[in-house]
Amino acid sequence: MTRNVDRRARIVRIRTAESRIAQMELAQARGSANQIRSIVDRIVALNTENVAASGATDGMSLAAISETRARLDTALKATAAPLEHAIERVQRQQTNSIYSEMREQGARRLLEKAELESARQSERKAANARCHPVRPTSGEDQ
Repeated sequence: MTRNVDRRARIVRIRTAESRIAQMELAQARGSANQIRSIVDRIVALNTENVAASGATDGMSLAAISETRARLDTALKATAAPLEHAIERVQRQQTNSIYSEMREQGARRLLEKAELESARQSERKAANARCHPVRPTSGEDQ
């Protein structure tokens, strides 16, 4: 019965490691998504700051503002797909993390059951040994 307990304990260790890895991957996915979001926020902030000052302006400054806005818009569009992929990755990693945590909890419950069964088996053996002591055979007396 101890082999069953040992096997269950190994499974718990493996499931715990899998759960930690899944949590680490989730944290990495969230970090990359947050980095992309911060880039998008900076682009939006630059785009809102890039406004022509009221009053007299020359054509060169208006052309520069227009070109800068066009480039910022292009950069914003270019970050849309990576942001979407990062968000999808976060969702996948959340699902994976939840699944691995459930597997770990299931393995822990199985370990607890195996330990209880092992303890019951030991009690039964001890009770059986008390009720039925081992009698020496005729060859062992001499």
